[in-house]
Amino acid sequence: MKDFDYLNVPIPILEYSLKYKRTREIALWLFLKSFTSGHFNLKKNKIVKASMYFVGIKSRSTFNKYLDWLLRSGLLTYNSNSKSYRLVSMKSFSMKIDNSNYIGALIYREDFRNFKEFAFSAIASNLIRRGLRKENRAGLKSGRAWKSRHPSNPSYFQLSNIIFSKVLSISKSTVTRLKKSASETGYLNIKKVIYPIRPHPKIKIGLNEINFLRQYGDYDPNTLRITNHFQIAVQEPDLIASNVITRVVKPLKGLVHKS
Repeated sequence: MKDFDYLNVPIPILEYSLKYKRTREIALWLFLKSFTSGHFNLKKNKIVKASMYFVGIKSRSTFNKYLDWLLRSGLLTYNSNSKSYRLVSMKSFSMKIDNSNYIGALIYREDFRNFKEFAFSAIASNLIRRGLRKENRAGLKSGRAWKSRHPSNPSYFQLSNIIFSKVLSISKSTVTRLKKSASETGYLNIKKVIYPIRPHPKIKIGLNEINFLRQYGDYDPNTLRITNHFQIAVQEPDLIASNVITRVVKPLKGLVHKS
């Protein structure tokens, strides 16, 4: 067993887990990396028990199913002579997915149970990091202020559901559910950006008016909404701040020490 601080997990691995709906399997793989030296056997039941507890696996049969997937996927190998397993390195797996991404996210033991929310929020952290760097370079060249940062909360950045949908190849409705769950588990802080077109109209607005504006107005039709007070408002992408820490993964090492 290892005395575990954190693992620095490459972002491509986290993207893979969400894109291919293998969050539980990847969570188990990473937990085994944090809990063992990389070589282990299952004669000692404490490995199985710890994995089930921290990853949130409810039965031994489910654990075996996930283990079988890791073997078939090449993330785990089995030596029939020694009856032991060997975990493939994160670096080799990450390089197969994307050899140009050198950013990772720090995962702690308490994150394995909410791995799906953690992974999504880590991807948000990386998108925020990339977005701020891009806008910083553009701002320095042109002398203009950043548009996507909240003026009083510089850690917030506007990220649309479309961006997540493209990166992860998932539907926008799935993005919405993941964002909500990540917010509820404390990984993301989200602020809605909604402002009225007419703050104090005398006449309440109906569907005919908003459809007219969507067709002939100057606003993006996809951003127009009718508020609870029957007023027309523009809803921009959410302001998002992620509580997941990202770091460069060259070399791919975290504070994982032998006991």
